[in-house]
Parts: sequence; structure tokens; C-alpha cells
Amino acid sequence: MARRRSVDRHTRIVSALKVGLPLAGLALLASVVLLSLRPEPPGALTFSAADLEAMGSGLKVTRPRFSGASLDGDLYDFEAATVVPTDAELVRAEIEKISGAIRFADGLVVNLTAPDAAVDLISETIFFDDGLVISTSSTLEAAAARANLDLRAGVLTAEGGVSASGTLGTIVAERLRVETVEEGNVEAFTEGATLVFTGGVELRYVEPQIE
Repeated sequence: MARRRSVDRHTRIVSALKVGLPLAGLALLASVVLLSLRPEPPGALTFSAADLEAMGSGLKVTRPRFSGASLDGDLYDFEAATVVPTDAELVRAEIEKISGAIRFADGLVVNLTAPDAAVDLISETIFFDDGLVISTSSTLEAAAARANLDLRAGVLTAEGGVSASGTLGTIVAERLRVETVEEGNVEAFTEGATLVFTGGVELRYVEPQIE
């Protein structure tokens, strides 16, 4: 009887394993498939597969286009004359003649143009060290000596001297910061994309002409 019970127990264990192991395998396979199909997180900087392959081989890429979205949902899209990787790990690349736009979630569009720049592919930051021209859908035109664009955060920081002009006049300042702020922000008193000038700000107001 004891041997019979032992055989029955062994049979039940084998039967359970025959069912349980395939189910566990299916669950594991499903988790792998779901992970592979999971979209890239917001803020991911995206190049085409061909451009990434070329840069990974140390080659100059002509007329590349790269785009993505910030963590707040602001969209950006850029193109350049060339992009050349500066290291084998594909951490940083040099860019010639870059232009593009940031489309903030509240509707403001900021266009950027520069003769050259550098992009850090790890931090997803573009560095404009030789000047940057900025124009917005709110009719503001500005020029900065240098600037950094954090693509992941959707924040543009210009410094070293900024001059801007618009329908209300001209502004000269040391720094300019463009970003999305939350409702109730103490500094901006607003919600949405804002342009904040700081450091020795000089404003020349031009009274609108009434026809």
C-alpha cells in the first residue's frame, strides 16, 4: 500500500509538471514579447535605423532627421546638413547647419536655427556654442550667443547675451529660458510654455501704431 501511494504521488507530480511547465513557459514568453513591444519612454531621441547604423560605423550622415517628445509631451523635429560621431561609443556627435522646431503642448512653436551644434545622445541635449537664432509663433525673434536644449525636459536655456524683438519692442538680457510651466507657477503666473528673460534685462517698448 505504501508503495502504491508513493507511485500515485509520483504520477500526480509528473502530471502537474507536464501542465505547469508549459504554462510557465508561455507566461515567460508573453512577458518577453510584451517587453519587446513596449514603446520607448517619452523623451527618447529617435534617428532612423539607417542613420544610427552609419553613425555606429563612424560614418558621416548626410541630411539626417531626428525627432521625439519631451516628458511633458512637447514635440520636436530637427534636420541637419551632416552629423558626425566623435566617439566609438556613439555618445556625442557634431552637427552642421541644424534647424528645427519645438512644438509645446499649449500650441507655442519655437523654431531654432544654428550654423553648427553638438548633440549628447545619452543626456539627449543639443549644445549650440556658436550662436542660435530663435523665432516663435508669437512673432518673437531672438539671437543668443550660446544655448543648450534639453530634449528630454523640453527646456531651452540661452546665455552669454540674448537680444530679442517683437511687436511690443526689443529686449536685451544675459539669459533666456523657454520651458513649460505648471499652473500656479509663482514666477510665470501662468500655465504653458513661457519665455523668461533674466540678468540685466533692458526693455524698449514700442507703442503700437493705431491706424
